[in-house]
Amino acid sequence: MPRLERVFGLSINEEIQWGTALADLEAGVMHEGYESDILCPIPAGKLPLKPEDTLFLEQAIADGLNDLHRKRPDIFEETVRIGISCIGVINRQDRVLVSIARKGWVTERNRKGKRPFLVDFKYLCLGGQGKPKLFPRVTHIDQIIAQNDASARCLTEYIYGFDKKTRPKSLLYLMAGEGVNGSIVLSGDFPSMIGHPEFGHCTPQLHPHDKFFDPKNSGCPAHSFCFEGLVSGARFRQEWGRELGQLPSDHQAWDIAAFYLSQMAMTGTLMLEPERIIFGGEIFYGPKGLSLIERTQDIFLQLNAGYLPQLDTLAAVKRLIGRATYGKRVWVMSALTMASSPGHASTKAVVSENPPPELPVFPTLHAAQIAENADNVIQLRGHTVRNKVEQ
Repeated sequence: MPRLERVFGLSINEEIQWGTALADLEAGVMHEGYESDILCPIPAGKLPLKPEDTLFLEQAIADGLNDLHRKRPDIFEETVRIGISCIGVINRQDRVLVSIARKGWVTERNRKGKRPFLVDFKYLCLGGQGKPKLFPRVTHIDQIIAQNDASARCLTEYIYGFDKKTRPKSLLYLMAGEGVNGSIVLSGDFPSMIGHPEFGHCTPQLHPHDKFFDPKNSGCPAHSFCFEGLVSGARFRQEWGRELGQLPSDHQAWDIAAFYLSQMAMTGTLMLEPERIIFGGEIFYGPKGLSLIERTQDIFLQLNAGYLPQLDTLAAVKRLIGRATYGKRVWVMSALTMASSPGHASTKAVVSENPPPELPVFPTLHAAQIAENADNVIQLRGHTVRNKVEQ
């Protein structure tokens, strides 16, 4: 029998969620006892953000954790590792959230006596400086694993979204919704790097419709013409007044989205040549989302133009590019994935060779249900996971 320890997850996305589960830390997988809920809403930050205003997000999280501690002290007393999945730029070595550019939360840097970051996860989790210690068994920074949301979701899909027969050796995860980004897992681990990928801020070739694109409609205030600026949720709302999923399926916005998403996939393929590419995020939910994947596959084939001979047919492209298994409810589970994976994400010892049989994706769910997560899709050691968020 594996030794199970309690892990805690904190997800900072369009809302702040907490989660907990029992995990086999040697194998790097969750087993049972999973539960989650909303910790607090994302607070409204003051704009423009001044150095003295940067405590607002950290304070909101601290208040939420203190409130949860009063209600569920058992979770805090048992937790041995904490995982954090977060939008924005993260300094993984120092465990701090530096900025969230698309919300305008970018702090002034390199000024003595000022905070060049938004949230100090060490302070929240380890205590000190007058703050009580909420997690008595978390005593060292190495027990806190912080990662950006695209990378955390990529590892979650790699571990729990495939079975032993279908799990690829390399998985490129491309995310589009409110934010746009991408990450890769190679044989169960992230490539060695100082920070984390910021794929969404690369600059693509412009769609003909965007020849005179108004930067005011961009979803990225830092780089108006990057992928996030051109294919994020904010871009569609600001130009057409609705979410992409609310627009008719024959609206030109769908072809524009596929044009940019196919470039993301093509760039990732040329740089990394992954065995599989999956798209995740709000715009891929439901039948319209599946149709968007198909449009992206068609344009990808055109972009390749036979250059990579192994991808010169639509059938081959469809084997390469697909849709992610998990939808919105992957937010907090990806934080728990970071907490439960040994060695700051390395899972190759178990997952890539001999994944535990008690973690299947339910085969009876329709693809649209899986993408939307209208129901649960993970079973942990025979215990059906029931996520409290949005039920």
